[in-house]
Amino acid sequence: MYQTRQALCHRVAGSRNRRSLGEKPPNLKIGEKAPNVHLGGKAPRPRENPNMETIARTPLQLGNYIRQRRRELGLTQEKLAAKVGVRQRTVSDIETSAAARFDTVLRTLAALDLELVIRPRTKGSARDIERLF
Repeated sequence: MYQTRQALCHRVAGSRNRRSLGEKPPNLKIGEKAPNVHLGGKAPRPRENPNMETIARTPLQLGNYIRQRRRELGLTQEKLAAKVGVRQRTVSDIETSAAARFDTVLRTLAALDLELVIRPRTKGSARDIERLF
């Protein structure tokens, strides 16, 4: 009648897990990658309009958009780095708004089938600008 806390937690966690009860978890060796399992949380948002322009006014916003686009294309940082001809660390630096050479950023955009458009900065109220992000 009384359940231990451990048994209760196991039952609740097991109900969310996809493998059946009693099945052993996969054996992992040190340094081996864990299997890619979706545990809930937020799934990436699908892009509503592929021709939609995104405004990036800061290196962080540009890096976040590059990361989003890379993930949409199913690329890892390593695969994108190979396409651009740089190290994985450079792609990470671009995505986290660390210093990067401008030509490297342009090559990264091209590898993601993106382009840089220069135009006069939009003027609007703070509320209008907030809606863009």
